[in-house]
Amino acid sequence: MPSEGLDAGPAGHSAPNSLRALLADYAALRADRRPFAVASVVGVEGSAFRREGARLLVVPDPVTDFASVTDALHTWAQVPRPQTLGSISGGCLEGEVAWHALDAVRTGRPRTVALTSRLGDGDRAAFGIGCGGTVTVLVQPVRPGHAGPLDAVAHALRSRRTGALALVTGGPEVHLGRHLFARADGDVDGTVQDSALRAALMAEAVGALAAGASRTVAVPSDAGEVVVRIEVVRPPVCVAVAGTGPDARALVRQAALLGWETVAVGASSAPEVAAAIPEADRALAVPEPSDLAGHLDDRTAVVVLTHNFERDRALVGALSAAAVPYLGLLGSRERTARLVADLAEAGVTLTAGRLSSPVGLDIGAETPEEIALATCAEILSHSKTWTSKIRTEADSRLTTNSDRPRASLL
Repeated sequence: MPSEGLDAGPAGHSAPNSLRALLADYAALRADRRPFAVASVVGVEGSAFRREGARLLVVPDPVTDFASVTDALHTWAQVPRPQTLGSISGGCLEGEVAWHALDAVRTGRPRTVALTSRLGDGDRAAFGIGCGGTVTVLVQPVRPGHAGPLDAVAHALRSRRTGALALVTGGPEVHLGRHLFARADGDVDGTVQDSALRAALMAEAVGALAAGASRTVAVPSDAGEVVVRIEVVRPPVCVAVAGTGPDARALVRQAALLGWETVAVGASSAPEVAAAIPEADRALAVPEPSDLAGHLDDRTAVVVLTHNFERDRALVGALSAAAVPYLGLLGSRERTARLVADLAEAGVTLTAGRLSSPVGLDIGAETPEEIALATCAEILSHSKTWTSKIRTEADSRLTTNSDRPRASLL
């Protein structure tokens, strides 16, 4: 993926609507110095196809005559339809939001747009949303040579670090679209200039990271109260696949379709592992199973399917106490029971629920592709409970003193 320090990792075969794919496109546009806009869902009332945090990149056609972009009702016959990357709905909002994005690029000013399914007289913001809800979208222009709203996010996720993005979505226009990104390791970046507002957002970011949950708050600023969406941004799920057979390749392909990162793990050299599973983002040679845990983090699921009983046993034993939140093993219940018994005799006891085997949801899977689907479905259900907590040293670096401006939850 093109860089300028924004690369979030390979995502060429990743899900087109995943954060990984969107950040890859974002980085490419930044590297090409293209003007474009980021449209982010910042509020949802009622039902909607996508929730807060969904994003769309809107890229104007190079021949666009921005003099034709006005607040009047539009047709794409007058202006070339821009390219859109990502999604914020099932297709019913993108066209309307793209027009607002073109105008934001033209004026250089961000804006919020509320789109509802209720068509009222004279209400230009009313638009056909099949789900029947109201979706509020913040549209931010991105200009070459200026800080972009996702620069810090892309940099953090490239290094698989959790952070909190505080984005001003309402209030005085002077602050609209300003953002602050606080990483769990204590680093802070962004475009918020008002010192009181910055202090309040830093404190709220710490709270969101500690709780592991996004939220919307109202905070004071020098120009009046502003509405801020604080989004906890975590690295994508990573699946480490120990094995190089057809079932391992199928699992890597299925994980990539979901926008997850993938690591192929083998006992031979890294080039040999990469040749066996070329679809993986990364190949890792681990001759000694005990060395594997040091390459994993708390958002990595490990699936062991080497088809070698001794190798499987050694890997499961080495990972039994590792920080990885999911450990799966391919094989029958009888084989797994024997493996667990062998480990117990060697002094390695697996806690209840630590090992998922037979791996995957019970959907009657038989083929490698079906097993991969069942496995990813089980990992997805587990991943909803994975929460990264902010480290104590980051809390002390980011938290301001007790008389900082307090925020109220909306």
